[in-house]
Amino acid sequence: MTKILFAIALVSTSCFAQKQPSMEDSIFELVNYVRQEPKRFLTEVAQPYIKSNELENSSYAKSLTRTLQKQNPLPPLSRNKQLMDMSANFAVEAGRKGWTDHVRTDARFKKYAPEIEITGENLQFGSADALSVIMELLIDEGVRNLGHRKNILYPEFSLIGIGFGNHKTFDTIGVIVFGGFE
Repeated sequence: MTKILFAIALVSTSCFAQKQPSMEDSIFELVNYVRQEPKRFLTEVAQPYIKSNELENSSYAKSLTRTLQKQNPLPPLSRNKQLMDMSANFAVEAGRKGWTDHVRTDARFKKYAPEIEITGENLQFGSADALSVIMELLIDEGVRNLGHRKNILYPEFSLIGIGFGNHKTFDTIGVIVFGGFE
């Protein structure tokens, strides 16, 4: 009986010891999924999301569908320690102060990663899960130049940093910064 209870306790402990992926890890995986397998991402992730959120009539969702149908696979992005620190620190500061704009972006890149030559930043507010963060940035509803989508699919970017936290006004903030070299 003691051996059985010990085995149950051991199994229970190991089940709880499995760590769930962080929001940053999940965002990282989704960004690289859409970059590496855009057509598969479209059919397995984007189209079901668009349908379940009743976005079939959105011109931005239709534009994303066309983009991903034509998109060639891109190399995955690699996490960069300096960009991870930059995005995490900005998520905390912007969240605490209630910022909703790209504040001091160039200065932050110079401070954290001066060697990076090509830079970009996406901010996303109010989403509680990684899929919503990425899909909102890819659909880019209301953003005429589709800058968030273009950053995610920009072939010259090779590095990424991701920060996620609480936001004073919108509950959550996601900060995704990109870097590359000419």
